[in-house]
Amino acid sequence: MITDGYQHTSYGLVTFSPTSPDCGSSSPVPTVLDASLGESEILEANVEVKLFPVPFENSLKIVLEEDTEVAIILLDINGSVMLKQKFSGSVNIETHKLTRGFYFYQIIGQEGLLKSGKVLKN
Repeated sequence: MITDGYQHTSYGLVTFSPTSPDCGSSSPVPTVLDASLGESEILEANVEVKLFPVPFENSLKIVLEEDTEVAIILLDINGSVMLKQKFSGSVNIETHKLTRGFYFYQIIGQEGLLKSGKVLKN
């Protein structure tokens, strides 16, 4: 069971609904984290995203099919943001400071969510 602090609780699929003070609206902005493990491919706006290796140890590589600017958000199992980083094309994220366990990720492009899931750090 995972709770996000907004009374959203789910098994296998975690839904966060943060409110952005920058948008001038108090309505929630839905964000979904798919809790599938491994390398799955979700296509949105015709952009393919791959994360590897899974499980990872000291680094996690993310490769986009196109040279598109995106952001990755990495959260621990409590929903705390461990990393936010923008990149284009590909990036190699150093993860040696992260503890072992599962992490949820979101890769967000200009059109919205491109890929989400969870990965395991050994």
